[in-house]
Amino acid sequence: MAFPFYKSIDSYIVSELRARSSNNNVQLSKLMPWIKATTSLEGRYSIGTDSYSTLFDGAGSDAYTKSSQWKYRPNPIITDFSVDFASRGTLRRCTLKIKCFTPDQLRLIQQNFLEPGISVYVQWGWNYSVEKNKAIGPTDVSAGTVQKYNRNAAELNNIRAANYGCYDNFVGIIGGGESTIAGTEFDINVKMVSLGEILMGKSGETVVPDAASETIKPLSHPNSKTSLENTRSTKLNWVYCYDQLPDELRNNNTLKIEDTFKYDSDFINYNESLITEAKEETSEGWWSGDLKFKGKSFEAADADNPINAGKFMSFDAFVKLLNAARVKLIANNTVDFAIDISNTYIGGFARIFSTDERIYIPNSTCYNYLDDIILLNPSGVSSGTALDASVNGRSFPKNGATNVTFEGQTVSLPANKHGWIGDVYIENEMAMEALKNQTTPVKEVLDGVLKKMEDAVEGLWSFQILEDKSGDATKLRIADSNLRNVRSGNNGSSVQEFEMFGTNSFFLDANFNLDIPKEMASKVYMEKSVDSVQSPDELTGLFSSKKDVVLGKISKEAYDATVVKPEEEDPKQKWIEFRRNIKLLVNPNIISVADIGDGNMDEWAICGNYLNKRKFNDIRKEDLGYTGGGEVYNGRSLPVGFDFTVLGMSGFQVGHLFNVKGLPEQYSISRGAFQIEEITHKVDAKQWITEVKSHFRPFYK
Repeated sequence: MAFPFYKSIDSYIVSELRARSSNNNVQLSKLMPWIKATTSLEGRYSIGTDSYSTLFDGAGSDAYTKSSQWKYRPNPIITDFSVDFASRGTLRRCTLKIKCFTPDQLRLIQQNFLEPGISVYVQWGWNYSVEKNKAIGPTDVSAGTVQKYNRNAAELNNIRAANYGCYDNFVGIIGGGESTIAGTEFDINVKMVSLGEILMGKSGETVVPDAASETIKPLSHPNSKTSLENTRSTKLNWVYCYDQLPDELRNNNTLKIEDTFKYDSDFINYNESLITEAKEETSEGWWSGDLKFKGKSFEAADADNPINAGKFMSFDAFVKLLNAARVKLIANNTVDFAIDISNTYIGGFARIFSTDERIYIPNSTCYNYLDDIILLNPSGVSSGTALDASVNGRSFPKNGATNVTFEGQTVSLPANKHGWIGDVYIENEMAMEALKNQTTPVKEVLDGVLKKMEDAVEGLWSFQILEDKSGDATKLRIADSNLRNVRSGNNGSSVQEFEMFGTNSFFLDANFNLDIPKEMASKVYMEKSVDSVQSPDELTGLFSSKKDVVLGKISKEAYDATVVKPEEEDPKQKWIEFRRNIKLLVNPNIISVADIGDGNMDEWAICGNYLNKRKFNDIRKEDLGYTGGGEVYNGRSLPVGFDFTVLGMSGFQVGHLFNVKGLPEQYSISRGAFQIEEITHKVDAKQWITEVKSHFRPFYK
């Protein structure tokens, strides 16, 4: 299964690796790597080291023609091959290096391996399994076999397991390369990528419909705003949004999907007259009486207001519009640009809220940040009740477990620790910029939007875009690499543990590393120096929980100087604190300006944002059990990595968990595990090695 799920390393991998320890040197000495590459160009030319005849086939080779000046030379050979999982496991890319010995060979290889767009079936492996003493070799290269393994993770994992991790393959599309001449030797470097990489790099600009390109004439929406307002229809929200769409999207294709929208929740704040009224309602001098909100009464003290004037659409609606905007690559839809988020769940916690005015996260059990505001809670005592910041019953966190199946595997996402990405809202300007951009690859368009969403939740989300194959159709989907499922076992017993030292270790080399980003360095320093300061990023205590006893006093004085002392708590200051930190939205059920009045904000206002990043991190830790021994921790990995190299082994997957004996106690099997993030295979005439990179994922602190 592609990331981002917790999963144990398959037993066949562990068994084969342990059979390759230094206790078994005699069997290890018999290992020989092989590789075979077959082009799908008509004629199906193959090259490789899988048999003697592929290197020296004198019977029908022009290289052995005695009359040629290039006589007595071997056939072309593969000198180097590397394949890696790019984009943290979502895509595969590879480089194939071939050496030729005659000009005719050079032309032959150029024709077969440098023609852009042609697929190549590359297989590699060991000659046998040390654990099972079983001979391993390539499969046949028929069209059916290639199609069987092309973008089919389940079949690929099956053949890896059947060969105990001693076999792997890759079906790639030639995307470039080069050929060089050095004396009497000719080298070719072939670059290949998966079909998913090509899809994500495809822009709409190069796909022109059959109809002649002409000046776009946007269609007006057939429904009258006045009529919708008179009938008090929430469809009015969508019509206001439609009028702001790029001209290219105001067409029949968009109108055809409008019935799939939730008019009472997909579009918020699009009626500007309502926003104007809400601002005036919550400004000094407009309403002479007290404002009422969530059982509290207060008075506006200046001309500013707490209204977030941004317009918002749900991510679900945004994706529907984005899909409508993209032209299909193939008429029968077997390959298209559609983004499928129907099964896209992302990390969360019970009381989640957004700290960024560009993102809104509806939540019926939101942290009651109104209790933090002196204007609304003079006593400073928490009410102990949740804040309903949902929009007409629509709430992001899932309060029950969700089972998700992908690539034939099913995992359980725990209650109150995940939500559906479609229930997150993005600001209109961000959405419109993405929708009107038809010349930029869809991956880049989405990346820009997703990055802003990540910033709103302090790194809780880390999005990647994946290729998803269903039957013959291929779509793109979004995944949160920080999302975590329920681990099997309560004490880490399901996580494999490897020996770092000694004769039982199968590592060729290993690297235990720490790399703290520059922007986090000051936070870490202050936490190590000041007793009352805690980093929101869980970056200290990596090796010791003790403080700095030399510079601590100096740091404490410096820290105290940075703390803003509260000003005198006059009514105006309390109001400023409220409107600066709390941002409100207008409920999309509100149709008319007349519905906003009399100072009763409960009738029309929705809690949208709480601009307090430190409180966000505190609540995240509490709700996810990070400070109390919880089993699931959603969030960024620690900047502690463990990278290792082993004799070539297929089957490692991004998301696999493992532990290492010999590391400090903080990284023991009871505290967390290293999670694989990158895998690279390198094959040459003498060796096949696999390089693995990982970072530590805490289960709790």
